[in-house]
Amino acid sequence: MLLCCKKHQILVMANQNIKQVVTKVNKQISSLKRQKSFITWHAVSELSYKLHELLDLIDNSIVAFEPFIALQMLEKLFGIDKSIFERVDDSNGEIGTFYYCVNELWGKACRNLIGVDTDVLVKKIYDLILNNDYGSKDYLIEKSAPALRKKGLESLEQLLYLNKDSFNDYSLPYFLKSIADAQGDVDKYINLIQKHSNINELTVNNIAERLINKGRYKEAIKWLLHHSSSINDTDNILEFSPKKVTDSTNYHLLLQSYELENMLEQAQSLRWHLFTKTLSIQYFNGLIEHDNNLKQIELKAFDFVFNNYNGRLKNLLVFLKDIKKYEELNKLIIDKRSSLDGSDYSFYRSLSKILATSGYPLSACILRRELIDSLLAKAISKYYPYAVSDYKKALNFGEMVEDWQGLKNNQEYLEELKSGHFRKKAFWSRMQDANLI
Repeated sequence: MLLCCKKHQILVMANQNIKQVVTKVNKQISSLKRQKSFITWHAVSELSYKLHELLDLIDNSIVAFEPFIALQMLEKLFGIDKSIFERVDDSNGEIGTFYYCVNELWGKACRNLIGVDTDVLVKKIYDLILNNDYGSKDYLIEKSAPALRKKGLESLEQLLYLNKDSFNDYSLPYFLKSIADAQGDVDKYINLIQKHSNINELTVNNIAERLINKGRYKEAIKWLLHHSSSINDTDNILEFSPKKVTDSTNYHLLLQSYELENMLEQAQSLRWHLFTKTLSIQYFNGLIEHDNNLKQIELKAFDFVFNNYNGRLKNLLVFLKDIKKYEELNKLIIDKRSSLDGSDYSFYRSLSKILATSGYPLSACILRRELIDSLLAKAISKYYPYAVSDYKKALNFGEMVEDWQGLKNNQEYLEELKSGHFRKKAFWSRMQDANLI
């Protein structure tokens, strides 16, 4: 008896708390709807914080106890999307992210529903996506799928087709594709793409990802390599064209498909071409991992790197750093010092430390001098503290140099700075404050 009374008290308190929360949420939503002032992009964070607080309140106080009431609150948040988006500069995407979270919480509330009438839920979702001018309900079907199940998804699909004239040319296929994804029906998804979308790299990649997830690797390869007009041609070759290879999602998916289809020769060949484009340690390690002749792969890679690569110098520097070829790095920096780019400041600073501690102070010094020259050339005084810090490091590295190999020593470099930048009083004032002159 006492236990029953206690449970009743807890239930009453929970209901009272929910009523208070609902009142509070309704009040804040009404307030948001009434507001008219424009919010610039740098002030959006404050609004975003308040919106997420509101969402947390619904999540923590209502969803587990009264999921249907939670859905009603979320419907109201969807209902004010226009009044929010039209007065906010959402360049940084914070409001878009908030509405993604609303979609997620909607799905959570749906999963908590007990004995839900699927038709009622379908109608609610349909009514919401019918008005999706701001993309706030883009993920509603995806997040609701576990609660809708097979019957609900089929009913929603039927409703969309029956009322297709109520949707624009973008939203109807978008939501139908969402249903196909929720049903795990790749062929239906592909048919919708072919019927309603342009076949381009993005749509091909979307198709390939879904085929890969279904274990249909050869079909994915055909899509990634061929135009849709020849996709069903069984005579299609499965070889890529080396001239077309780029470090892109398309070729990453192709490499993955080759490996999963056990087309190891094609995978290794593609990996090599991706390496030559990027000098990425990822592809280099992959080449080694998938070949028994380690020495041959290394010789081939180093021959290409030092004799044939003509891409960005930074890629070459990063690769040599990643494989810890510091002697080659040192020589390259000395030989290519006129091609260094001071805009790579973060990388140059970390690389100079590695070289200095590895016994190559000259190249470490050259990197820091490049940063100093680049910063002073910009003549922006707020950057001068960085130039002073870089000079201090260059000075320290220079003191360890035994052979300057024809480059100016520390004193000569300082005189060169004084001659070339004598008008930059703010810089020299900072140098003096740091006891560097």
